[in-house]
Amino acid sequence: MLELKNIKAGYGKKVVLNDVSVTLKDNTITVIMGANGAGKSTLLKTAYGLLKPMAGDILLGGKKITASPQSYVEQGIFCVPQGKRVFRNMTVMENLELATHFWKDRSSFSECLEEILRHFPDLKPRLQDLAGNLSGGQQQRIALARALIKQPEVLICDEPTSSL
Repeated sequence: MLELKNIKAGYGKKVVLNDVSVTLKDNTITVIMGANGAGKSTLLKTAYGLLKPMAGDILLGGKKITASPQSYVEQGIFCVPQGKRVFRNMTVMENLELATHFWKDRSSFSECLEEILRHFPDLKPRLQDLAGNLSGGQQQRIALARALIKQPEVLICDEPTSSL
């Protein structure tokens, strides 16, 4: 379970979130909805460690986390930021292989890849194509596939259906 308790966050002196608390329970889908400028992306950036909160706590399984996004990945928390975040000059396969960078055991990649391609079958014939040459929707699927390939405990997505 991922919890954000009494979060105050923003940019410089501008406070965007003030005393916000959210609990993301295991095996559930939680959706944050609101108008443009309401602070949804700021909340997700804070939850993922990309933005340090001015106040409040972030807890995973009841334990406070104050670490970097890299340690989040090691703990099974993955993020798909807003927009088509792929490495455009790398192939689809290379983009997916990047997900293994933090793996201790990379031998299971082929099994994980096979599973992911069952969910994103249109990527299979494009594995050797440059990611930047694919449509916006396909690039978004690469970003989602890269995050899902290791079956994260927590997946944080900002505008996951953008370009689909």
